[in-house]
Amino acid sequence: MNFAKNLFNLITGNFAANHVARLQWISTAIGIGSGLLKLYQGYQGKKSAESGGTASREAYYQNAQDLMHYSGMSAEAIMGAAHRNAATIQEVGEENAQAIMRAFERNIALHWTQATEEKRRHIMGERVMAGGIRAMAGAAGVQTNTGTPLNYLYAQVDEGIRQRKYMILKHHETAFTMEAEANDKAHLSRVEASANASVMMENAAAQAEVMQLDAQRQANAMYRAGDAAMSQGQSQAKSSMWGGLLGAATSFAPIFGDWLGGSDPTPSPSS
Repeated sequence: MNFAKNLFNLITGNFAANHVARLQWISTAIGIGSGLLKLYQGYQGKKSAESGGTASREAYYQNAQDLMHYSGMSAEAIMGAAHRNAATIQEVGEENAQAIMRAFERNIALHWTQATEEKRRHIMGERVMAGGIRAMAGAAGVQTNTGTPLNYLYAQVDEGIRQRKYMILKHHETAFTMEAEANDKAHLSRVEASANASVMMENAAAQAEVMQLDAQRQANAMYRAGDAAMSQGQSQAKSSMWGGLLGAATSFAPIFGDWLGGSDPTPSPSS
C-alpha cells in the first residue's frame, strides 16, 4: 500500500531517498484536513440551520401570542369604554327625565296657583254682580226676595256656578294633560337613552369580536410561518450535513483509493 509505505518512509526519516513519499504525505495531510474541515463546516451549518429554524419558529410563536394578548387587552378596553359611555348615556337620559318631571312640578304648581286665583276672582265677581242686582232692584223699590227679580238673581248665580265648574274641570283636564305629557317625555328620554346605550354596547362587542377574529387569523398565519421556518431550517440542516459529508467524501476518496492500492510511485534503488 502506497500510503503505508510513504508513511513508513516519512516516519523513518527517509526523505532524501523518497522525495515522492514526502510530497504525497503532504498532499494526504491536506486532503485529510480538507475533509475534516468540510465535515466540521457541514456540522456547524447543520447546527446553525437548526438553531435558526428553532429561533424563527419561537419568534413567530411569541409574536402570535403577543398579538392575541394585546388584541384581548384592546377588546377589553373597547368594551370598558363602551360600558362607561353607555352608563353615561343612561345617566344623561335619566337626568333629562327627572328634569322634565321637575319642570312639570313647577308648571303644575303655577297652574294650580292661577286656577285658585281665577276661582277666587270668579266668586268675588259673582258676589259683586249679585249685590249689584239687589242694589238696583232696591233702588227701584222692588223687592228682590220674590218674583222676577229673585228669579233673575238665581239665574245669574246658577250661571256663575256653571262657569266655575267648567273652569275647574278645564283646569283639572289641563293638569292631567300636562302630567301625561311630562310622563311621556320622561319615559321617551329613558327609552332613547337605553336604546342608544344598547346600540353602543352591541357595536363595541362587534368591534371587539372582529378585532379578536382578525388577531386570531394573523396569529394562525404566524404559527404556520413559524412551522414553515422550522421545517425550512431542518431542511437546510440536512442539506448542510449532507453537503459536508459529500465534501469530506470527495476529499477522502483519493486518500482511501491510494490506501487500498494503486501504482507505487516510489523509485527503485537502482534509479
